[in-house]
Amino acid sequence: MSSKSIRATKSLIHGNRGFVSIIGLLVSLLIISVLAYQMMKAYFKPPIEDKMVAGTMAEQGINTSSYQGIVDSTRQMMSNITQQQDDYQKRLETIR
Repeated sequence: MSSKSIRATKSLIHGNRGFVSIIGLLVSLLIISVLAYQMMKAYFKPPIEDKMVAGTMAEQGINTSSYQGIVDSTRQMMSNITQQQDDYQKRLETIR
């Protein structure tokens, strides 16, 4: 083999090494992107609400039409519970 063909073979080998590393980087970037997409899709999806849960929440007086409705009705329920506790405490004090 001549020295010219050896140099040509070496340059082909070294040239392919750069190409292989770029392909490796692209594949790893693709894998990371797919994993990030799956994680974001699972993290930001709305909560699953089946008919039984919706029925139970409606029986409790919780508005499930929107997130703000859930927050507002829950706050209202908490203030009602606090008021009931205060009334109960006052009745206990009057009995004593």
